Amino acid sequence: MKRSLIEFAKVAVTFGAFACLGIALTHATWGVSSIWPANGLIVGLFFNGRKTRWRTLTIAVAAGALVANLLFLRDRPAVPLFTFGNVVEVLALWVSLSASRAPVSAVVSPRSLFRFLLCAVLFPATVSALAVGVVAHLTRGWPLLFVSRSWLFSDALGLALFLPLGHAVRGAQRLLNIGLSRRRFGTHFSRASVHGVLAHAIVLLVSVATFHRGHWIPPYWVLPSVILAVLWAGSYAAVTGTCIASAVAVISTVSQPFSSPLGAFATPEKAILEVQGFTLACMLASYLMASVLADRRRYLAQATAGHRTQLELARKLREANAELEALALQDPLTRLPNRRRFESAFADGSFTTNADRGEVAVMFIDVDWFKRFNDRYGHAFGDGALRAVANVIGERLPDGAIAARIGGEEFAVLMPDASAAVAEGLAESIVQRVRLLSIAHADSPYEHVTVSVGLMLSKRGVAVDRASLLDAADAAMYRAKSEGRNRWVRLDRDGATHVPAIGQGTCQSV
Repeated sequence: MKRSLIEFAKVAVTFGAFACLGIALTHATWGVSSIWPANGLIVGLFFNGRKTRWRTLTIAVAAGALVANLLFLRDRPAVPLFTFGNVVEVLALWVSLSASRAPVSAVVSPRSLFRFLLCAVLFPATVSALAVGVVAHLTRGWPLLFVSRSWLFSDALGLALFLPLGHAVRGAQRLLNIGLSRRRFGTHFSRASVHGVLAHAIVLLVSVATFHRGHWIPPYWVLPSVILAVLWAGSYAAVTGTCIASAVAVISTVSQPFSSPLGAFATPEKAILEVQGFTLACMLASYLMASVLADRRRYLAQATAGHRTQLELARKLREANAELEALALQDPLTRLPNRRRFESAFADGSFTTNADRGEVAVMFIDVDWFKRFNDRYGHAFGDGALRAVANVIGERLPDGAIAARIGGEEFAVLMPDASAAVAEGLAESIVQRVRLLSIAHADSPYEHVTVSVGLMLSKRGVAVDRASLLDAADAAMYRAKSEGRNRWVRLDRDGATHVPAIGQGTCQSV
């Protein structure tokens, strides 16, 4: 309850102050209302979308208008009439904004500008003008058309100018409260403030030069200055720049009603009408420019965000493709390269030899009696044995060598630029270290998991015949199996077979 009373008092006092300003302006323009700011400002300041407390707003407007009219209106019988007109206009705004959800900011987009002018300006101003004109004609005998036209023009301009202005002030206050706690906000705010001050100073100087008694420049130069302010300071300058230009025009016309830069007029009413037309022209042109620019900025922001999203998606896609490619070339069980990776490496031209390079060695490795191991211990233990064997094979590879799993229990090693001693040493090391794993294998005569290794080296200085080299290494592996397994065999260049003694690292010719 206390909060509602505070809000009511705030709205009533604020509207009363704006209404007093409007009445003083009407007195200055010989009783002809040029622009009525109170209704637009109060709704713009306190409009909060669906959360707007329209009931409180309407009652507070009625109270504020009544007090202001009683204090400053010379025609006492007209006090209820003009108070009634303000209340009707706020009620019409309530109905229009609630039903159409039209924006109270005129510079969002061209489509929003049209909805704003239709629903937030023309409809409430027309309804209140007709209501005031009819009541004034019935109760006071005033001309219906004259009263309605005067009310319509002044209130429509007031809503069009001051409704977005009040909304902009409310938004600026909210952004200021949020931004004060952020770093670098002060620098950005000060830069924007400098641009805003300079832009509005240009509008003020051009307007004063236009409406000065000397008529230094033509009136049509005011419009480019307002548009320049929009381009420099932002969309809100369409509202504030038009307000500055119209204020200077009103003051100039009041001081010299029959020799205004806008022309020579027979009556003050026609001079005010011309000022209203000038204000309308500035407002429509600047609003349209600001709405187009705001729409363009929003489109560019969306396009930039979309481009950044596409770049991020492209980066993630490249990472995913790289990961998939790595997975496609890797055996998922042992984490060694797979057959595809082995074959692509073997097909690489860099593995050919010449006179000043070593030999290319190929080693085929097969786990002995592995099917029996799987049948007795299960596939889970079989997978563990394969991983252990793969770790042994991949641990001590020479530089540039590739170890791969090419089948179920079959592995292969490719060693470019390898000497016979290095290749034989690696074969002997693999056989011994697998045996030292001591993985129990009850169906093996050695009682542990062992491997058979076939080794083949290319001839020095001769291009590698890949197919022959692979076939020879495979034949050497099967020779090791036929010799009793748990050993390695190297097939010589002339077809001779070298079989080392079990547990020793030297070759013996057979």
